[in-house]
Amino acid sequence: MAIMLPPAIPPGAPASERRVFDMLHDDPATDGWVVIHSSLYQPASGRPREIDFLALIPNYGMLCVEVKGGGFRVERGQWYSLSSDEPMQAPVDQARQAMFALQNALERKFGPQSDAAGIPLDCAVVFTDTDWPEHIQRPPHLVVDNADLHSGLSLGRRLQALAMRMRPAAEWRTKRASPFTAPEVDEMRQYLAPDFTMELVIAVGPQLDVIEEQLVRLTEEQYAALDLARDNDRCLFKGAAGTGKTMLAVECARRAAASGQRVALLCYNRLLGHWLSQQTPPAGRIAAGAFWPDLLRPVIVSSPAGPDFENAENDVISEQELYEQVYPEYARRALGYSGPLFDTLIMDEAQDLCQSPYLDIIDLMLEGGLSGGRWAMFGDFTNQAIYLSDAADPEGNLLRYCAHPARRSLLVNCRNTPPIARDTARIIRTSAPATRLAPVAGPMPEYHYWDDAAHLSDLLDEEIHRLIAEDVRVGEIVVLSTRRLDNSGLDQSRTYGSYPLLDHSRGQRLPDAGDESDADDAAAHLKFCTVQSFKGMESHVVVLILERLDRENDLPYAYVGMSRAKGALRVLAQAGLRPELEALLDH
Repeated sequence: MAIMLPPAIPPGAPASERRVFDMLHDDPATDGWVVIHSSLYQPASGRPREIDFLALIPNYGMLCVEVKGGGFRVERGQWYSLSSDEPMQAPVDQARQAMFALQNALERKFGPQSDAAGIPLDCAVVFTDTDWPEHIQRPPHLVVDNADLHSGLSLGRRLQALAMRMRPAAEWRTKRASPFTAPEVDEMRQYLAPDFTMELVIAVGPQLDVIEEQLVRLTEEQYAALDLARDNDRCLFKGAAGTGKTMLAVECARRAAASGQRVALLCYNRLLGHWLSQQTPPAGRIAAGAFWPDLLRPVIVSSPAGPDFENAENDVISEQELYEQVYPEYARRALGYSGPLFDTLIMDEAQDLCQSPYLDIIDLMLEGGLSGGRWAMFGDFTNQAIYLSDAADPEGNLLRYCAHPARRSLLVNCRNTPPIARDTARIIRTSAPATRLAPVAGPMPEYHYWDDAAHLSDLLDEEIHRLIAEDVRVGEIVVLSTRRLDNSGLDQSRTYGSYPLLDHSRGQRLPDAGDESDADDAAAHLKFCTVQSFKGMESHVVVLILERLDRENDLPYAYVGMSRAKGALRVLAQAGLRPELEALLDH
């Protein structure tokens, strides 16, 4: 059987060519042949000529086969197709011109006197559906018709018989006993239909919009989660980074508000709180934002306890005192005056708030409390409880208020491309992601190493310049570090990729690079955040700075930081981390 190139004929090929393809492929007489389907060659002048099938036949030469299906008529030397009644070139002339185009291509490539240009060439025409009229003389040795194909002699044998007449001419021309050896067949095949690899060199920027479009759709799993929240008063959704928890929380809040309920959509950190508030109507039934500053502080200030609270707020020594003592005390007092504020509570990044005193306050905020009210909580209780100690049990804390909520695990990663998801799993010593990966192509994460602070700043500058050169907008990039900007080692007096670095870790609104109203703002600077403040958020491109991996929370921080990247991930790690990081990624 012949080696067919390509191995399968394209579905749109004419039926006549598909028939010839199958006959040549299955014919034992074509053993050792290489048959190339549909190739174009440029003659000395005029348009390129197509060869339907080019058969490389060892010991004989190359045969250009023109295939014609359907019926034809000839009037005054002009050929017409019966199906369209359009004039057409005579098939034998068409085959000869294609053969001469191939001869010209070989001479231009290898030289007129080369062995390659001296390989014997001939042509033939195969009519798959018609017989050559008996009263019309056939072009000698050039035509195979429908009757020939059904005569008992295979197409391979007939083409071999036609090829045999090339041998004497080839011996006369090349003065060789074997005009076309098997090694020469392989060499010619490499020229006519070469093997090659095209490495992926697409710039990062153009890929980001495609990745976003493919990842943004709700999966069937997520629709099932929405149904669960609709049909049950209390639901706990658990999923690893990238499983769509935030998107589901927003959609649950919208649906609850549409049914006339007062809805709280809350989280712990400010950046995510700002983003949640942007996804909801400014004057609707949804109160969205960060737990303390956005939802509870306005309630406290407007209550009879407000003046005392503002005095206490001004007197606090630390944020820890504010969040662990002042806010909880005055929130209880304010809610004592107001009573429950919400009919439904939706909580994103729930692992951050499922501890005392937050759960006590939430129990007071919600009509019916946590045991009898309506709520849905979304969290990663395994890998992203970075604000809590290892001994903390946020899920267990929640279950003490409501022992039997409806539960669902989210298993489809709809944020990260597979290369990012795999490396993110490895960083926490997991051999494979705990999620099913989206069938989305994307660039591989890149890892670069720095020796000192000056080297880190130079490396970041180079990376931002490179990303921008690959058509990434600066608004699509965020730089993350486990340290605050003042302690990150980055030189704040310089620019990176020609843009100044601006810290958003304290909750400043992050401009959306895709929002026209933010275009100037997004283009004005390069965003910096701590990993902790950016938890729950995501970015098209993340540049993560890793300083160490030896402390209790270093690997979870790295996991959170890496998993924020939707389309492209760059990790700038301290040089001493290279052996450990490479060992983790090879796990």
